[in-house]
Formats: sequence, C-alpha cells, structure tokens
Amino acid sequence: MDVSKEKWKVRTYEGIEKNKIIDAAREVIRLSDPDEIKFENTLDGFNAERIQLSYMVVATNQDYFKYQFVTREQGNKVQARIDIEENIMKANVLTLGMPTFDIGKPETSYVYNLFYSRMDYLLGLKDNWYTCKDAISKIKAKFGKADNVKQLGMSSLCGALVDDRVPGSLAKAQSEELFN
Repeated sequence: MDVSKEKWKVRTYEGIEKNKIIDAAREVIRLSDPDEIKFENTLDGFNAERIQLSYMVVATNQDYFKYQFVTREQGNKVQARIDIEENIMKANVLTLGMPTFDIGKPETSYVYNLFYSRMDYLLGLKDNWYTCKDAISKIKAKFGKADNVKQLGMSSLCGALVDDRVPGSLAKAQSEELFN
C-alpha cells in the first residue's frame, strides 16, 4: 500500500460536528449526479454508488462508481476518509464491439482535492465551489496536465455524464487556489 495515496483520502476537521461532516460529504457526492446516486447510511458515514449507462450509435459506456465515507471522532476533531472505486466499461467500433474495462481507484490526488475542497465550501471553511471545469483548468494551468478527466483520475466526480451541479449561487468568486 502506497502511504502517500492513503493521505489523499483523509482530512481532519476540528470543532465541526461529525454529522455535519457526513452531511457535507453526502451532498458533494449527490451534487455530482443527483438522479443516479444511491446511498446507504452507516454508523459513521455512508456507502454510495452511481451507475450510468450511455448508448450511442457507435459506442456504449457503463460507469459504476462506489464511494465509502467514514468518520472517526477524536476529542473535538473528526477524521474523515473517502474511498472511491471506479469501474468503467466501454465498447465501440474501435474495439469491434468487445468491451474494455478500466477498474480501480484514482491514481492521482486531484479528485480527492476536489472532493474535500467542495466539502470545505459546504462546511463554511472556503468561499469557493469549484466545478469540474474550474478544477481541470487549474490542474492544467498549474501542472501542465492534459484536460482529460479519465487521465486525471477524476471520472467519479467529473465524468462525461456528470451533472456537476453547484449548490446555491454561481456568483461565488473563483479566485482561491485549489491545488496548493
């Protein structure tokens, strides 16, 4: 297990109630695609899944994402952890109709940074909500990475069929640095 990858998944919040943290995490996941998310509550968080199917004349896609969010209280601090699993199946004319699979966990920190940035916004800790477009353009500008959602490991929050809804007003300033 790569310890640095485990750090991407965890944040510690001080002085915020566990239930508020869980509610914020649920809302971040729900807003990615409100009609396709299924939640199962647990004692210290939730499990969620999103399945999307798309059929086009020359291609078929099936995306299945699993999210497990768990909290652990430590005095006046709450440690939050998100695990994301991505299963993407595609079949098209280039593969002669045979399905290809991309299964696993995100290999970069970008999706976790976006997830926790959005949680921080909902918890009142940050002033900005970043859309997928905002986050991807910041990654491209700062790191010179391609703006391909799959290559950036952000399909679970920013995939092709994601609604990418913004809570409240779109008028929030987008000036804060997301990826420090």
